[in-house]
Amino acid sequence: MNIDKYIYVKTTAEYFHKYENAKESVKFLRDLHRHLLYFKVYIQVFGNDREVEFFEFKKYIETIIKEDIQNNSNYSCETISNMLSDRIKLDYPGRTIMIDISEDNENGSFIVYNIEDKWVRV
Repeated sequence: MNIDKYIYVKTTAEYFHKYENAKESVKFLRDLHRHLLYFKVYIQVFGNDREVEFFEFKKYIETIIKEDIQNNSNYSCETISNMLSDRIKLDYPGRTIMIDISEDNENGSFIVYNIEDKWVRV
């Protein structure tokens, strides 16, 4: 039997951004506004014995968010997800990763990054 195993971590971060290309019907998004981003990051693991430790992985994700993401106001959930995936794949290669990010725990994105995906960190 082939079983894929994953762990996940959840965290939140305050984020200010603007969506300059917003449609007229939601033009208020063009202005800088605040969200509380909710992250749920899954990573494939190999084994049953905390091969990737929850607490360490969560701290790792929070460091990426603080250093690479919170300081830019032009990122969408999808862009943030891609940035996280790029970084994770560098430090945890050969694994499927799934990232769920929502704004204010209401609307967001869910992206599956399969092992075969070749994301390049820019």
